Amino acid sequence: MAVTKIDVCNFALGLIGEQAILSLDDDTKTARVLKRIFEQTYKELLRSYPWSCATKRASLSRSTDTPAFEYDYKYILPSDFLKIIRINDVNADYVREGKYILTDETSVKLVYTAYIDDISELDPLFIQALYYKLAMAVIVPLNLDVDVKGVLLQEYTDIILPEAQNASTVEKSTVHRESFEYLDPYGEY
Repeated sequence: MAVTKIDVCNFALGLIGEQAILSLDDDTKTARVLKRIFEQTYKELLRSYPWSCATKRASLSRSTDTPAFEYDYKYILPSDFLKIIRINDVNADYVREGKYILTDETSVKLVYTAYIDDISELDPLFIQALYYKLAMAVIVPLNLDVDVKGVLLQEYTDIILPEAQNASTVEKSTVHRESFEYLDPYGEY
């Protein structure tokens, strides 16, 4: 059976002892809170690490516009783009500005973290990390015991997230695993 957004929300609610919902459109405070925070929380987790289950590759199209200065070319990012993992090679000079990559490179091959619409395509350990992150995010808006958030945070940071990241990392070659520290110019790894 495919995992859905509602399944993930209900896993999160189960962690904090709350009743399951049928839909994010339910007329309950719980559903309204989850509907408001789900996408943001999901995107935060996707951007937090170069997850192999959300990694895609693309040869980018050059924009007809050119940058005003500093770089020669402007490339259009894919519509499902969330975060740069690598372009061309580790020595490429570039900057992301909005929905574009600016560079002097004459072509851009991008490895990136993508927004995955179908959650069932994601690694089960990523999904587990997501429902822990969601559970922690709803505790305050639902006026629940904040001590539970501390317990979940400890489990999340000590066990859940490292296990999910490790599973993702071992699915990459040694060359890419060692280079993550210096590929991202914004220090987001």
